[in-house]
Amino acid sequence: MTAGQIALSKQSVRKTVSLDGAPATAAVTVTNTGGRPATVRLGEQSGGFSMQSTPSGAPKQLVKTDVSPLRHNGAATGTAPQDDAPSADAWTPIANAPTTLQDNAVSVNGGKLYSAYGFTGSGDIKNMYIYDPAGGTWTQGASASDNRSGDPAHGFIGGKFYAVGGWADNGTPDTKLEIYDPSSDTWSTGATAPKAFAGAGSVVLGSKLYSIGGCTSECGQRTVMVYDSASDTWSQAADYPEAISWESCGAIAGKIYCAGGIGSASTRHGYVYDPNADTWSPIADLPLDLWGSAYAAANGRLLVSSGVADNSSAVSNQGFAYDPDDNTWTPLPNANEAVYRSGSALGFYRIGGSVSSSSPPVATGSVLAGYDQGGDTDVTWLSLNRTTFTLAPGASRKLKITVDPTDPAVAQPGDYTAAVSVGTDTPYSIAPIGVTMHATPPSTWGKITGTVSADDGHGTVTPLSGASVEIDGWSAGYLVKTDSNGHFALWMDSRNSPLTVIFARDGYHPQVKTATIKEGKTVTVDVTLLRL
Repeated sequence: MTAGQIALSKQSVRKTVSLDGAPATAAVTVTNTGGRPATVRLGEQSGGFSMQSTPSGAPKQLVKTDVSPLRHNGAATGTAPQDDAPSADAWTPIANAPTTLQDNAVSVNGGKLYSAYGFTGSGDIKNMYIYDPAGGTWTQGASASDNRSGDPAHGFIGGKFYAVGGWADNGTPDTKLEIYDPSSDTWSTGATAPKAFAGAGSVVLGSKLYSIGGCTSECGQRTVMVYDSASDTWSQAADYPEAISWESCGAIAGKIYCAGGIGSASTRHGYVYDPNADTWSPIADLPLDLWGSAYAAANGRLLVSSGVADNSSAVSNQGFAYDPDDNTWTPLPNANEAVYRSGSALGFYRIGGSVSSSSPPVATGSVLAGYDQGGDTDVTWLSLNRTTFTLAPGASRKLKITVDPTDPAVAQPGDYTAAVSVGTDTPYSIAPIGVTMHATPPSTWGKITGTVSADDGHGTVTPLSGASVEIDGWSAGYLVKTDSNGHFALWMDSRNSPLTVIFARDGYHPQVKTATIKEGKTVTVDVTLLRL
């Protein structure tokens, strides 16, 4: 063989530990079976926790309307939809953006959300808006030089925001590369792009920004442009397999995944790009032909939500998550609004958007909490004995993966999942190593669970989501919220018994119950709250 090739003795590890016990370690042997030296780079990727439920989201919406992938300019003459009331479901509203927006370039950095450019309903802008989730407020940063719409290719690299493409005031894609530095609130420029597009799929992978497909005066391109921030240079990668625009893209474990979009027609097709081989390969089709969607890569998944569906005849609020490990799509909670051409980012945030090509954009934003891990991150309960090493042909090295149930992030019994990404300098890709820590409760713990329902006063009883359940014992108190099925659950030390449990929700009469937890047992407390 003319290249190194890495093989793993295991593709997944699982360790069972007690919440009050000691860390545990699993070993995976990494071997270079190729004919040249190979460098291995390891990283941590967040997963989830099995006790958390997955809400269904808002009711499915499919709004028949007029849509277009082309530039929206001039004044929108339709009527914007009414702002949604606060939702207790999966997608949580955030503070409205300072103006109505669509086609905006949105990204996260340093715990804040940045939204640049866009179309307001009356014209294109060059504004930079910054949302701080801690305070729930928007502020305005320095403006860029050029107005842009059409979702310029964008993203943060090394703490700076890069943007290129999108439609300029004259209606042609803007080849100027603009760079925003949050630390100084200033803009600068980089190398001019040889080709630029609006409505392109946008991905940051390492030090590079990818612009995939897009629009000029017409939509549907195959060109893939690559900007390397380390050298301030442009190159062109292998063409996308079909003419495309407004597709959803993200980087996962060193590869780029894209799905949906519109060229000569809308499509459900998806593809994966391997930068080492400079090749695209098919993946499983999206369940729905979506374009102009909110999208992000988070928690090892490509997330796609809302957008235009049904052969460009309607706007949907449905969403899906793609898992590269098993090449499957699973449903995401339905969004609160059916819009398209909104800005989106890791979080999973959606900002602005429009319900039709003739309606003004909306200013609303929302977040699907829990999808905030992009690429490699620090999984606090997981550690590795090494992260980078080089293997000669035929050589092996043992990787030790340690899980720690005493970490503060591990508060409840259940399955905690993560992954170890395996990157190499060879032409071959390696699937991440799945890691599961099964945390068992201490012997003195028991579980309290139940369902909170609502009585409307007319005989109709339904599950009540978002209700507060305050569980007070003699030495500790806890506050949990009910899920979309009105369900709650908590493990705790039985020596806290007897418990006082207070159930409350705005607009309802509160109730107080008592309960006793026993070691290793489950006690169920169900209540029905009457509307005020």
